[in-house]
Amino acid sequence: MMSLLVVAAIAVAVALGYRTKINIGLFAIAFAYLIGCFGMGLSPSEVIALWPLKIFFIIFSVCLFYSFATVNGTLEKLAEHLIYHCRSVPQLLPFAVFFTATVISAMGAGYYTVLAFMAPITLLLCERTGMSLIVGGMAVNYGALSGANFVSSQSGIIFRGLMVNAGIAENEAFVNAAGIFVSTLVIPLLVIAAHRGHHDDGQYYQMYKGRICEPVLQAMGLPHWVVSNKDEISIIGDAARQAYLNRLPVVVLLRKKALQ
Repeated sequence: MMSLLVVAAIAVAVALGYRTKINIGLFAIAFAYLIGCFGMGLSPSEVIALWPLKIFFIIFSVCLFYSFATVNGTLEKLAEHLIYHCRSVPQLLPFAVFFTATVISAMGAGYYTVLAFMAPITLLLCERTGMSLIVGGMAVNYGALSGANFVSSQSGIIFRGLMVNAGIAENEAFVNAAGIFVSTLVIPLLVIAAHRGHHDDGQYYQMYKGRICEPVLQAMGLPHWVVSNKDEISIIGDAARQAYLNRLPVVVLLRKKALQ
């Protein structure tokens, strides 16, 4: 019953914050006092003691510091400078956007801050260079997401704090948080390709491609699926979910009957 009450209080706090444009945390503090003191029988000092002050102070300090860098244009200039150096190699622009977003987010700017100033830059870059809007958007999103999970950035700090509060040693929590960052740094990518050279292809010059395609993917350690006909097209959706969950590229090979 108490768990449902807490969840309901969170939902109401979010709704009130959205409706009144007042910080949600103020409503949450009020609900914490009411539920803790009157619902759980805790004293005000005990309720305050449950507040993760260390995590809050670190996040507050990081956000305050990078807010100055965002307002005065420092982070925007840094992003433009990094991307500018890839102007002569347009094929590397998506990776430049990705790693720029990752670096700035990992420095402490966080996910939403990086999206706020990197998204307009990337859209302008796509317009000027002809880069796909989808590719540019994915580069910014995944770069900001992975950088925010760095051990000294906002999400990384939260992960470490939660693990320490759960009884995990500081060193082990640091290693685990670093593992989270590394796993999100790998871009989940779905590759859809024609699988030529199979028995139903009928083109002799494609045969060698069919022989080496799957062995090469296996040697690279990349998961891959083969779609033999149109009835198996749903495999593409499953492969996309696998790429997202595993944070690893997944290849879908379409045979001739699946393309007809």
